[in-house]
Amino acid sequence: MSHTIREIGYFGNIFVRQIDLSEPGDIHPGERHYFDHMSLVTQGQIRCEWRDPDGTTGTEFYAANTPRSAINMPATRWHTLIAITPATTWCLFAVRDAEGLVVLDRSEANPVPTYKQGAGA
Repeated sequence: MSHTIREIGYFGNIFVRQIDLSEPGDIHPGERHYFDHMSLVTQGQIRCEWRDPDGTTGTEFYAANTPRSAINMPATRWHTLIAITPATTWCLFAVRDAEGLVVLDRSEANPVPTYKQGAGA
């Protein structure tokens, strides 16, 4: 069970990351961001398991080319993506500076994405 992340890069002040889950059961091990962001499922179907800082948990299902293809992820929500079928998602978020503020000029961007990844970080 694996996943592939491709840091596509900056487009204006939007950063784009592609996540490929090539087989059913593949897992993106999870992360949380310190800002709201969205992901778009462009191929396949995924299950998103999440946990809020207050301990509330949930599971939601998303599929490409349906009204449930956009994942709207609130800040600080821990989330893990699991492939139901081979799937591709695109994470999209505003470029931010070291303090986490949105910047219009990417020369001011934080070179390290502002998120924590891994099991329960």
